[in-house]
Amino acid sequence: MVLKVAEHSPICKHLVLDCANPITEPQAFLLDKLAALTGAKGWVNVEPKNDFERAMISSNTLRPGLARALVGWEARKASFTDGLDVYYASWKAGRK
Repeated sequence: MVLKVAEHSPICKHLVLDCANPITEPQAFLLDKLAALTGAKGWVNVEPKNDFERAMISSNTLRPGLARALVGWEARKASFTDGLDVYYASWKAGRK
């Protein structure tokens, strides 16, 4: 992405381009998959207790369409949830 923006610098001046996977994944879907991977029996939703926790659970709507339209950028990496099994296996292997 950085290379593409540098190549198109005159049209990208003063712009913020969201480099995000265009797929939206609900928190419950992520936690269900993580519980299945780890062998946990499930999960419990706890109400946030402070501003940091409220910020961490807030939703973000990222639209990578501007990056795609201006510089031809497309996400090539699997979404976080789709790659969760790989990330978890890597983390687990690193703890040995």
